[in-house]
Amino acid sequence: MRASGALGLIMAHRELESITLECDLAHAKARLSARFCELAHDGFRFSPLREALSEFMNYSQRFVSGDVRLGLERNRVYVLGRRYSVSSYSVRLSPI
Repeated sequence: MRASGALGLIMAHRELESITLECDLAHAKARLSARFCELAHDGFRFSPLREALSEFMNYSQRFVSGDVRLGLERNRVYVLGRRYSVSSYSVRLSPI
């Protein structure tokens, strides 16, 4: 796999997002990411919508922080562990 470094970075970031983003925010980000990519690909880098989506993406990432340990094998990247400083999960706020 030639892009294993890029794949590892994407996987690590998604792992951090999975434990730091609130569920609705994560779903909205997933939907809007596709539109953001379309605008960038089609040359609308300076459009008002692309700029607004950039602000949303920046806002969604403000608490995404931590460490992810990755394993690397031939043709395979996998997550070994993760550690975060801020999480959207709180035992105190859990309904159970």
